[in-house]
Amino acid sequence: MFDHLMTWIEGFLQRHGKAAVFDEIWAGIPPYPNFYHCGKAYRQISQWSGKEMRNFGRIIYPALAAALHDPLPRHRAVFQRALTCVRSLVYWSLVVQYRTHTTETLNYLADYLEEFHATKDVFTTYRTSKATDSIAHARMKDLKMQLKAEHAIEDEERAERGEALSRAQKEHRKAEDKKRLQEVYNSTVHERTSFDFVKIHLMLHYEESVQRFGHLVKDSTETQEMKHPKMCMGPYR
Repeated sequence: MFDHLMTWIEGFLQRHGKAAVFDEIWAGIPPYPNFYHCGKAYRQISQWSGKEMRNFGRIIYPALAAALHDPLPRHRAVFQRALTCVRSLVYWSLVVQYRTHTTETLNYLADYLEEFHATKDVFTTYRTSKATDSIAHARMKDLKMQLKAEHAIEDEERAERGEALSRAQKEHRKAEDKKRLQEVYNSTVHERTSFDFVKIHLMLHYEESVQRFGHLVKDSTETQEMKHPKMCMGPYR
């Protein structure tokens, strides 16, 4: 799930102008025992290994919290919702790795998963496919043409009465048009985008699997990743 979360977070940060701040925080995280950090900015990392992905899970929540610190009043609610979603997914992934489980830890899994599903809609926009984005922009274009025609008629009627919009009224109309266009885009995205994919569904079965078979069987892809360049990429080249 972390590979999906990375995409959502990057889009969220860019949307709210926090990507550069997050890069700086990410690059400045100091090393400590049993923790590997490449020292690069987040967006400078082109490929993530298994080790780097695990470390991502350890530090993404505090790094994101630092980047979203002290938001503007209009951003406070959405920032808090994004942090809650990320926190619940990170905590769920950490608890699910326990070598032994009790009723209490399984309840933690259920609570974190419920919280994740309750807040994941904050990242809906960043799961948008190219097709959905194209349709949303087409609807925005149609609305923009409609608004332009409506404003032309309104301006013509005002001119006949010898009236004209003040600068403040023009700015207000511009802001209202922008708001309506964004609402059309958001409604289209929410209408055509969902979180219905395999990895999300599998999370529902972890608790049942632990109850039936004990802690999850550990599997690491690091060995395969280390052998891949020599055994596959080398001969291919």
